[in-house]
Amino acid sequence: MPLMSVVKCWRGREDCESFDSIEATEEPLTEEQLCTLDYEPKSFVCCGCIVDEHRQIEQDAYRLCFKNDCADEMSDNDEQDLTHILAVVSKALAIVATRRVNGGCVEVPTMQGGEANG
Repeated sequence: MPLMSVVKCWRGREDCESFDSIEATEEPLTEEQLCTLDYEPKSFVCCGCIVDEHRQIEQDAYRLCFKNDCADEMSDNDEQDLTHILAVVSKALAIVATRRVNGGCVEVPTMQGGEANG
């Protein structure tokens, strides 16, 4: 299966090729808007590859963006940086999950729009 990537920069920049993003929108979008990416997200997180000649540090080839009403962050990272960011976030989620279980909160998943099977 091929890897799909979002080819649009929500900042409108041309110095980075987007790998993927998650966007939040205010209104429901039409199928055409979703297919053509013809909308402005309220907030987004995105990661992509910086075009060679636009890298300030050669190895910092990967851009990570986060934007919402309160924050607007953009960082250039190398592979090690991204891996460490992922590791720290993963550990934080593991701690949160452990604290929830230890506090008696065990969520049982349900199917979207219906009941869980089993």
